[in-house]
Amino acid sequence: MTDIGIINFNSGEMTPKTDCRSDIEKYSGGCITLENMIPTIYGGVERRPGTKFVYEAKESPEEVKLIPFIYSSTIAYVIELGEYYARFYYDGEILAVGDTPVEITTPYAREDCGQFNIAKSLT
Repeated sequence: MTDIGIINFNSGEMTPKTDCRSDIEKYSGGCITLENMIPTIYGGVERRPGTKFVYEAKESPEEVKLIPFIYSSTIAYVIELGEYYARFYYDGEILAVGDTPVEITTPYAREDCGQFNIAKSLT
């Protein structure tokens, strides 16, 4: 008997509760562990995108909050919120004037930053 490789992963990771349940339609399209991969709707998988070091946080190694700010389908920012300050990132780079990052003062202490509820407003 010939072993045939699995070429269809569009069911993603299967729970251990479905072990040996070949009668389930999605069983043949899944796997036990799919680490650092993303299943595509066509059946194959692709590597997940990685991360990129852009700039060290002002208060590193203290915790800061990163907030995505998506203005439109082509314009998106990331806000670094820390102890009484905010910095801004755009297109994978920190916004800066010369070598100095653009920074504004905020009234928020570090413990306040983790309590924000972020919502998009369409007005």
